[in-house]
Amino acid sequence: GPEIARVTGEYHALLGAVMLAAVLVLVTRQAREDDAELVPVGRWFALAAVSFLVPMWAISRWVGPELPTMGGAIIGGSVFIVGLQIARRFGGGQGQGGEGGGREEEENMSLWRAASPYMVVIALILVSRLIEPVQVALQSVEFQWTLFGLFEGSFQPLYHPGTILVLGAVAGGLIQGASKKVFSEALKAALKMLAPVTVALVAMLAISRLMVHGAMIDVLAEAAATTGDMWPLVAPVVGVLGTFVTGSATASNILFTDFQVASAERLNMDELRLIGAQGFGAAVGNIICPHNVIAGCATVGIAGREGEVLQRTLGACLLYVALGGILAFIWI
Repeated sequence: GPEIARVTGEYHALLGAVMLAAVLVLVTRQAREDDAELVPVGRWFALAAVSFLVPMWAISRWVGPELPTMGGAIIGGSVFIVGLQIARRFGGGQGQGGEGGGREEEENMSLWRAASPYMVVIALILVSRLIEPVQVALQSVEFQWTLFGLFEGSFQPLYHPGTILVLGAVAGGLIQGASKKVFSEALKAALKMLAPVTVALVAMLAISRLMVHGAMIDVLAEAAATTGDMWPLVAPVVGVLGTFVTGSATASNILFTDFQVASAERLNMDELRLIGAQGFGAAVGNIICPHNVIAGCATVGIAGREGEVLQRTLGACLLYVALGGILAFIWI
């Protein structure tokens, strides 16, 4: 819950600039290979890092787990764009007056309209999580269930993040003036994409529960205990491997969070910090996850070059997860 979001956010807040530096190194190296002109980017590096990492950390600490990445990206991207526009206006760059200024205003309006669903989601999450009377009212509607007298759970439909995502999609469609036909086609396409993801997550959840009730987690925890005080160095790697194998950070956390808790109990370590290390590693694993690499290459039109992309991202992944392990070791 909120505590896990807080500790996971702290890992990324302290180390996140490393990933931006890795991107700059790769871009600079490619520019030199292409004999392209290089410009100083130090101040833009600092602005980009602070614009994203500070809001991400603040949201993870005081709001909850639903919003840090998206909220940090929206806020950080907005701040960075504003910074670029200010630099252009006062630095004699493009976007001043005339036809170019009109095009820039039109592009900005299009950008904000495209971001409107995300803005709605951010607003709804902030209102539902930070305004106590609203939070209590939404949580008051709850459905509980039991199965075979052994399993039980509850569901708060008005407070659930999924409900907020649906409302954000509907509101975004209304803001952009999408027709019923366009909206229904988009909804069908989204549901088609979600179907295999849902099946995979249900399968991961079932495997996780099987591992818990079959004492497999206990066996893994006993093996982890043999590392002694060195386990925090390895803990984020488990998250990375989980994402690499399953293709999902969520699936990785479903599979291995209980394992991290059991390991913490065996080693008498801070459970929350180890769970944070797991979540940190699971997020880092997206850098080298084959599913993401394939999807990314297809999106930008470089299908068939997945091996090259993986080769470039592997070093950054290993560096980032190693730093996360060192940080976990120091904290724990």
